[in-house]
Amino acid sequence: MIDPLYRYLFAKEAGRQELISAHLEYFQSEEGMAAASPQTIVEEDEQFEKPPILMMLKANDQNHPLEMQERFVASYRRRGGPIEVETFTGLPEHGMDPSQAESVRALDMIADFARRHTANE
Repeated sequence: MIDPLYRYLFAKEAGRQELISAHLEYFQSEEGMAAASPQTIVEEDEQFEKPPILMMLKANDQNHPLEMQERFVASYRRRGGPIEVETFTGLPEHGMDPSQAESVRALDMIADFARRHTANE
């Protein structure tokens, strides 16, 4: 979760009770959501590590607002973090379906990213 508090407030505004409940169960409070936020770390921590990131976005994602994701990408890049972004259409809500072309493309991209970033380890 890139920004738990942002997503929680988004869920409250949209009346998405399942997301609201899940956030409160996991993070316990809005303060907990803010403290666990990679977005906050990127914006406020002067010396955070910047590993390569493959950010895979789902077109028309109803659970992860595009504005939230774009803000993270921009912040990470601004701080010098290497991030690759790819948007997918037609991915299932949960898991991957290897009979679907977009799932195969996503899995191939993950494998390629892992190969490129672990080759020298």
